[in-house]
Amino acid sequence: MRLVNEATNAIKLDSKYCRSLLPVRGEDFSKTDCGQVLIIAGLSGMIGAAYMASFAAFRCGAGLVRILTAESGISPIQCLLPEAICVSEDEAFGHLDSFDAVAIGPGMGVSDKTATLIRRVCKDFDGPIVIDADGLNTLAYEDFDLSDVIRYAKNVCLTPHRAEAARLIGCSASEINLENRIEFCRTISKKYSSICLLKGKNTCVTDFDRRLAINTSGNPGMATAGSGDVLTGMITAFAGQGIELFDATCLAAFLHGRAGDEAAWNLGQISMMARDIIDNISTAINDL
Repeated sequence: MRLVNEATNAIKLDSKYCRSLLPVRGEDFSKTDCGQVLIIAGLSGMIGAAYMASFAAFRCGAGLVRILTAESGISPIQCLLPEAICVSEDEAFGHLDSFDAVAIGPGMGVSDKTATLIRRVCKDFDGPIVIDADGLNTLAYEDFDLSDVIRYAKNVCLTPHRAEAARLIGCSASEINLENRIEFCRTISKKYSSICLLKGKNTCVTDFDRRLAINTSGNPGMATAGSGDVLTGMITAFAGQGIELFDATCLAAFLHGRAGDEAAWNLGQISMMARDIIDNISTAINDL
């Protein structure tokens, strides 16, 4: 285990460390051995969020990706990503125990419907759960009373950016900065008994066991719409392949940044888009 420094006792997420986390495929593997994941996203009409997360999950090795999204999004997604399978709510929750990991939140909107789906996933699914974007905003809305549900699930990863983190713990986004990000990340982990990945320069990952990891990859060009959806799909794919959720989050954070660095090298930080991060995931993995 490599440390950033002795004072924080943090794991340094770099190529050497993350190489050891990559999943290894057996010679006789089938797609069902490579993780079956469910992506619940895009119900508010933001179909691109479901597409980005699901495409990234495939690029990170998920064997099967099923998508629960708005009915209006099924045809576009099947055209853009024919490898994925779109399912109804009844199909998804009728076979919830068949999934190896579940992601929920991107492009969902903050609503009773989103809260209900989060509650159902956390109560009925025993595997790793990744909550992002509007899933986090719904969690932060006290009227939905989801805090105890999240803590009960235990195997949950929350992936806020600074503004979402502020909502989760009831502070101003301006209070969170590079100097204190670790403590805010730990506060979220403790409050929700979860893993927390707090995005930004030197993204940090913490859990309720006080583990801490600091990422070394990434650049400002990744501050673009859809980038977080890509990361959600990556974490979910690695967790679905049997990697412990904290390690899956660390691996995804580093590779997400490395793919972003490749995209910035080829296109420049100003011009890069979230799809460019996905296009460079394979390069990031192969370069480990």
